[in-house]
Parts: sequence; structure tokens; C-alpha cells
Amino acid sequence: MKKVLIALILLSATVATAAPSKHWDLHDYKTFKKGKSKGAIIPSTGGLKAGLSFTKAKTKDKLPGLFYTQLKWRNRYFLGSGDPAQIWVWQNDKIKILHTFKEDIIITDMIRGSGNTIIAAAIPSGRIYSITTDGKSKLIAKLPVKHIWSLYRKGSTLYAGTGPKGQLFQININTGKFKSIWKSKENNILVVTAGLQNSLLLGTDSKARVYNYSLSSKKTSLIYDFSGNEIRDIAVKNQNIYVIVNKLKYKANTSYSSQKTNKSDNRKTKKAVMKATPRKHFSRRKVVQGSGWLYLINDKGFAEKMLESSKGYLTSLKVIGNEAYVADGKSGRIIKIENKFFEAAIMFESEERQILDFELDKNGNGLLVTGDSAGCYSVSRKPGKKPVQYESQVFDTGHRASFGKIIYGVENGKVKIFTRSGPTAEPDDKYWNKWKKLRGVNSLPSGQLTGQTSNKAARYFQYKVTWPTGGKAYLKFLKIFFDTENLRPRILTVKIEDQKAKISGNEEKSDSLIPNKLKHTPHKLKFSWTILNRDKDKLIYKLHVQKVGDRSWRTLPTKKPITKNHHYWIIDFIPEGIYKLKVIASDGISNPPGKELSSHKISRQFTVDNSAPQLSSLRISKNGQVSFGVRDTFSRITAVSFRVDQKDWQMLLPNDQIFDSLREKLNFKLEKQKKGSHILQIRIKDAAGNIGSFSQEFTE
Repeated sequence: MKKVLIALILLSATVATAAPSKHWDLHDYKTFKKGKSKGAIIPSTGGLKAGLSFTKAKTKDKLPGLFYTQLKWRNRYFLGSGDPAQIWVWQNDKIKILHTFKEDIIITDMIRGSGNTIIAAAIPSGRIYSITTDGKSKLIAKLPVKHIWSLYRKGSTLYAGTGPKGQLFQININTGKFKSIWKSKENNILVVTAGLQNSLLLGTDSKARVYNYSLSSKKTSLIYDFSGNEIRDIAVKNQNIYVIVNKLKYKANTSYSSQKTNKSDNRKTKKAVMKATPRKHFSRRKVVQGSGWLYLINDKGFAEKMLESSKGYLTSLKVIGNEAYVADGKSGRIIKIENKFFEAAIMFESEERQILDFELDKNGNGLLVTGDSAGCYSVSRKPGKKPVQYESQVFDTGHRASFGKIIYGVENGKVKIFTRSGPTAEPDDKYWNKWKKLRGVNSLPSGQLTGQTSNKAARYFQYKVTWPTGGKAYLKFLKIFFDTENLRPRILTVKIEDQKAKISGNEEKSDSLIPNKLKHTPHKLKFSWTILNRDKDKLIYKLHVQKVGDRSWRTLPTKKPITKNHHYWIIDFIPEGIYKLKVIASDGISNPPGKELSSHKISRQFTVDNSAPQLSSLRISKNGQVSFGVRDTFSRITAVSFRVDQKDWQMLLPNDQIFDSLREKLNFKLEKQKKGSHILQIRIKDAAGNIGSFSQEFTE
């Protein structure tokens, strides 16, 4: 059903780097959408344009919690509010209270009545009122429902979409008599509007369906079943049906939340040109989460996606000519989408995050109302009293930086660019530089413009663009250059793992078992390290090893430079001994000669052991008693097993029952064998994965 709180768009910037100089390359939609617009248009094709001027209405009355709906009447607008339920009137950028409804919470919809009357619906009383333009009110009807979401009038007959049982009511305005003419079997009918060929279009939740109710046959047919949980608004233009679909999930308790969500369907739709994502820096108040879409259903019943808000909500819809305008409930924006190629542009952005309803005419003049908190703005394409302005997001260089020139492209007029910098992620007048205009702006041979910034060295940076009153310039792109001091890369830890991999088979957790099937693979050591690279330079690593007792380090040769933070060293033919590893990290590839920096770290000692353990003093007595010793030069003995002839291998433990040294002694007794000659086989494994195999013939 309709929601008091709804949500939509926002955005991110593109950062480009080039060594040794760095710059931000700002040109496409994603570049600009995180900024704050005051009259600037942000097209999906990129750049910035001068857009709607705006004026926030003033009042001497106490503002309500939100303005939910509005209605234009000649040179005045009537606003329906919530918390409390009131009707306000706007004229000449001033608003005042016209009437207060003490038994209700929100005015959900308003339409024109006959003469000088307005018809308004309210919740949660289920009342429908008639109000004169000078503020006199009377009750038309009280429906047996809690929520009336949408009204449509045809002559003296009124149609109301209600909840929470999803009924469509027909009301006689003159007598107040009413009846339920259709039950949707859904939670709410959120939208009732004129359809095609003497019909009504109905939008529902929780199944997000659009129905057609014929006023002639009194029959209902399903037009489209969307993947979502509410139809928020519907508009009809030139045989096309425009539909706002939301899929909402509430974080806060509210009596207006939907309860069910449709499973995603498999319909193929045209990909929207612009995807909207939410802004991050709003108030901490809990609001709904989810997704929103604008669809166009053509005369053949095919639905195309015009706009997608992946983590936001669309609230209101208007179609003017070949363009659709939608408002959002999370970033305070109005977005324009043309219906041929679905190119979109952010047209307006309010101080409040929820635009809940708006009106625009073909000349771009109109009014919008907001929630969280209540606000009312008049908008116009005519030059306003204040210049159009765009303020960028805050850019982070990573650490202290010096800022150079800005190169930018502009068409059809002029703009002014200001910059500032500071040490904090949020601009602060106490610590940040003041806004300063670019110095020495001049033209390049390419026709582009360039100017010098005047900011002190700092970590954070921001720019602002202003258009003169009535200006129509199109700012196509900016390149902002900066330079940071080179920071030394630091190796924090070095880890060495012995990739034994000398055997394969179903090895048990205990290292006292040796698998039956053996397959040799290269013996490798894996060197890995962690790095602190604060300026994100590209790094090259060099590895050196030193055998304990030697004076010099030996470079490990590699086929190509090491750029990842790990390396494998095959040690099958490396001289045995105790070694150390030195890892050197250098940012020379990202900095000019003389400015490169490096650091190194030396590992703990590790063992290179390629020799199999040895067996000694093997004795087999006449009564089957076997004794022998095992030893290894560098690695602990970890397993010993034996078998007679081709029988299964059996594990053995040393005399002290623990494999914990380079030398071990073992004794065991053979089972009684058949008379004749037999072969005793013994295998020994060390901690480096080396295996020694031995055999001895004996006679029973």
C-alpha cells in the first residue's frame, strides 16, 4: 500500500590515477550523482546543466510532520499533510493552514470536486470530506475501512481504493451512499485512475498488480503482475501506461507496511539506462529499504523498465509530452526519463530526502511537497533569485596532497568553479579552507578551459559549480589534478608454509600414517607477506635467501617480476640447511627516479630438507622380534610403517610412543609367518615430507 516513508536514489564518483601525477576524471553520470544539486540537472549521459530554479515556501504556522499529497487549483496549490491531518494552501511562495481534521492522521489524496470544492480522503477513519477553497468542511461518507488511498471522480460518482482488504468503493457524492463494487483479495488498492475506453486502472499491494475495471461491463481484468509488493502510482499517456512499482521492506514499525512480496518473475525487460542507488548521509531515522522501478506498458501489453532504483523508492509520477517525471522518497530528487531511449536526468534535489508528491506543467513550472521533514518548494525553468549551483561530494586523496589545475569543458555559456580543501571527511568551516575561485582561467588550443586551484595542501577536497542567473551552460567534464607525497610501502609480516605435497592418498589426520599410494610432486615452500600500502602505488617485490652461516644473500630468480604478495620456491635441488628469507617491496614502478621508496623484512629461520630419513641397525630375531633405528639430518621423524610381503601397511610408534626428534628407536614383533622366505618392508617419513623405503629378506 502507499507508504508514508519511501526511498530512491544515489551515487558514486570515478577516481583515476596516473603515476607520478594523479587526477580525478569526472565526466559520466556516476561521477556527479553523489553531489548536491541546487537547480543543476544531472543527465544520465554525463555532465551538468542548469536546471530548475526553486523557492522554498515560508509560513508563520507550525509545520506538520510531512506533506503527503497536493492539488493544483488555478494559481493556488492545496497540500494534504500528516501528523496532523490538515489541508494547507500555497500561494506566492507562502503557505498557511486551511483546515485541520482532528480525527485523522494523514490526508492521503485530494481531487477536484464540483464548484469551489475539494474532495479529500483521510486515514485511519475511512472518511471522505468535501472542503471549500475557503476552508469549510463537511463529511461526504465514512466507509467501513481504515485506509482510503486513492480517489477518482466521474461526475457525481466517486471511486475509492481502500485497505486493508483491498476493496474498490463507489460513492454517490450528493447522497453519501456507497457500496463495494470489487474485492481484489489483496491488502490494498493504492491507485485509482482513469484508464482507456471508459475504465479505471487499479494498482494494488501486496502483489503489485495493475488491473483494468470496466465502468461499462463492471468486470475486472489483470493487465500486469509485477515483481514487487506495491503499485505506487499510475499515469496514462498516448495509449501507454506508466507504472511505479516498489518492493519495500520496513525497518521501523508502521501501520502502513506491506506484508507479502511476490516471487521474482522471469519476464524479460529492457535494461534501464540509469540505475539509482541510495545516498549514504541521511538522518539516522529508520526508514524502509528495498527497490523501485518505473515501467512503461505499451498498447500490446509489453512492460519495459525505464528506471531502476536498486535501493530506493519511487513515490509520485507525472507524464508530460514524451517525458516521464518521477519523485523519490530517499534522496529528495525528481528524475526525468524520456520514453524513447530511456535517457534520464536528475532535475531537482530538495533539502529533505522524501519528495512525496509534485506537480509540473509543460513549461517546467510546478510545486513539490516533502516528508521527513515537511517542506514545500515552487520550481520553475525561469531564472530564479538564486544562481543555480552544484556542490560535489568530498574527495579523498588518501593522505595529505597538493592540488594543481582543473581542466574542464563547457558549452553554450559560462560557469564559475570554486574549490576548497580540509583535513576532515566532513567539511568544517573551522578547519577547512574557504571556497576560492579558480585563478587564471584561460582557453587551451583544444577549446577546453583550465584554471589553478588556490587551496592549501590537505587530504580532502571539494569543488562547487555555479551558473549565472539565466545561464544555460553545459559543463561536460572536469579533470582535477593533485599530487601526494610518496609513502613508503611497509611489509608487516612474512609467512612461510611448507608445501610438502610429496605424497598423495587418503592420509589420516595423524601424521603417523603413510598412505598406500605414493606419487611424487615438487617440494615447494610458499612465501607470503602482508603489506601496508597507504598510497596504493603499484609495487614490485624481490626475494633473497641466505643460508645460516653464509655472509651474502642470494637473489631468487623469477621468470617475471613479482607483483603479488606471494611466491612459490621449488626446493627439490636446493642444498639442505637452515635458511632465512628477505622480502623487499619497492614502489619504483609508480614513482620517478629519486622519489621511489622501499622497505624489507626478514623472515624467521626455516629448513630446506630434501633427503629421505635413514634406517640403521635393523635386526630380526628368530622369534620374530624386530628392532631398528631411524634418523634424519634436519627434520623430525613423523611416521614409520611396515608390511610383510604384500599385506597391508601397519603403523608403528617409537619406543617412547612419541615422534618428537630427529632420531627414534623402534621395536615390534612380527606375527607368525608361513615357513619359507619373506620380505619385510619399512617406510619412514620426516616433517619435510621426505619418505625413505627399506626392505630386508628373512626366513621363517
